[in-house]
Parts: sequence; C-alpha cells; structure tokens
Amino acid sequence: MPRRQISRVLIYRLGSIGDFVVSLPCLHLIRRQFPTQRIGLLTIRPVVNKAAPARTVLDGSGLVDDYISYQMGTRNLAELYRISRLIRSFKADLLVYLVSRPASSLVVRDYVFFRLSGVRRIVGLPWSSGLRSNLPQGDDLWESEAQRLARCLSPLGDAGTQLPENWDLHLSAAEIAAADALLQESFPGAADGRRWLGVSVGTKQAIKDWGDDNWRAVLDGLGDPHLGLVVIGAAEERARSEEVVQGWPGPVVNACGRLSPRQSAALIRRTALFLCHDSGPMHLAAAVGTRCIAIFSKWNRPGEWFPFGGNHKIFYPPPGAESIHDIYPDEVISVARDILGEIRIPLEY
Repeated sequence: MPRRQISRVLIYRLGSIGDFVVSLPCLHLIRRQFPTQRIGLLTIRPVVNKAAPARTVLDGSGLVDDYISYQMGTRNLAELYRISRLIRSFKADLLVYLVSRPASSLVVRDYVFFRLSGVRRIVGLPWSSGLRSNLPQGDDLWESEAQRLARCLSPLGDAGTQLPENWDLHLSAAEIAAADALLQESFPGAADGRRWLGVSVGTKQAIKDWGDDNWRAVLDGLGDPHLGLVVIGAAEERARSEEVVQGWPGPVVNACGRLSPRQSAALIRRTALFLCHDSGPMHLAAAVGTRCIAIFSKWNRPGEWFPFGGNHKIFYPPPGAESIHDIYPDEVISVARDILGEIRIPLEY
C-alpha cells in the first residue's frame, strides 16, 4: 500500500516509562514517515501503581494522537472482542508492531488477532529469532532494546538511535515551568544557579533494588550543604525516599508523586547528575541529556537496557557475582565525586 494511501497508523507497544522512552527513536521515525496521519497507540493499562501509563509519557510529544488500552494478560472473550472492536473502529491502514515476544508462536497469535480485527498491513513483526533477540556487540555488551526495535522497523527507514534529536520528548514550556515552580515552592531561590543532584531509589522489581542502606551510604558520602538534592519517583515511593535522604545536609526537594513523568523529566533536566537504578526515571534522564550513574542487576544482559548516551557510568555486577548487592557504595561515591568535581558552572535557569 503506497504511503499516500495511509491515513491512520496504529502502534502496538506495551510497558511503562522505560519501555516508551526506549521506543522514542522508532516513534520519531513513524511520525517522520507519516507527518499528517492520525497515529494511535494500542497498549496495556498498568498492573501496579508504580507503573505509569503510556499517556503520561507521550502526551504532548506530538508523536501519538490517540490511545487504546486494555488489561494485560486478559483471556476474557468479551474483553478480547472489545479490543478487537476498538481496533476496527480506529480503522488503521497500517499497524506498527513494537512488542517484544520470546517465541514466534506469540507473534503468529498477535498477527492472526490483528488480521481478524481488520488490520490489512503490519510492519515490524519479529518473525525471525534474530529480530526477537538483542544481538551481541562484543566486549560482553549486547545491542540495546532501542536498536533492536529499530531493526524491526527498518522497512520504514533509519530510526537514528544514536541521534539525540530522536530521543526528544518535546517537553512543553508548561511542563518545564511546573518543574521549576516545584523547585521554587520547595526552596525559594532555587533559580539562583544552585547545583542540584538527582536521585531515584525506587524500582518496580525487587531484583533491581540496591537497598536503602546502600543509597544512604552513597548520599552520606556525597553530602554537601551547597548541593541541592532532587528526589524522583512514584507517590508510593515518597515515604521510603524521605527516609533514605533525611540525612542530606543541603536543601531537599522530594518530588515523588508530585509531578507527571514528563514534568519529572523537566526537573531531572535541571540536575547536574542523576543517581538511579535501572528504571524509568533513568531513561527519562538520558532522554533529556542528564548524565546518570545507574546501578544494574543481572536481570538483563549488559547493554540491553543501558541508558541512551555515552557519558553515563553504569555499575553492573562483576563477573562471578550474581547479585546487585555485589556493587559497593564506595565505588559509586568515588565516581560521583569525580563527575561533580568536573562540573564547575551551575546549571542555567
């Protein structure tokens, strides 16, 4: 079907903050190829409170116009029929498949469902194992998920995963103003050029949690009355974060649950360095160009979910170690001090 005959595009993508941030290069590619067409997103409703829905990440970006959501893992025939009717009512001329599936049988299942729902053309289906897997890159690193998705969409063009402009969230002036207002409200005079350190201690998965004691040790080692601390996370992480950062000697802004993911990205943009787990806030930080120190578990192979950009410091359990707790605070403190020492000029507001 010639592209001039395509008036509506439906994207199929699941997940939460990190999943949608790493798909940004593909979403930008889709918008470039279909600049005037109506673009919808078929996705799941979050199953845990900490997980943010797609709309909170993408609304205002100009990359998606409409949303269709459903309950993940549903086997209810009435619900499946409802989803199928919603897909039909959207009248997509093209479906862009951006879902990770471990087996070809699941891809076949999805293909049949979409065809029965009236979709005539689908691009991005990972039929081969090579498209379903992140490829080895050498030096014990693996292809990033953003690059794997881009390979699946190569029939549409080059997603340009290495170009910063293809990670642009297109934050609005209002979103940036909301972040700045929180700084001013929490600490009047925040716009005076004070440096800020960002931190996010939350995670949805226990295996990725470095632990409160480790985070307290790092913050104790970095404490500086002239350095402000910005805390990012979900509302459910607010009390835990408050306890972790209570010994910080400088001003503290606990933004957990007080900003949307996009507003949080605008606030992270004001920080000189962001300390975090392998998490959604980490990917938001990378998207807005903030340098990260990220603590990873072995849940994923090294490289697959590392943040975009080459200036981050990643701590991954060393060979022979099995746990995230084999990463020690002293190592993180040393690197963070070096990075903060390099930053002599306060961020501009």
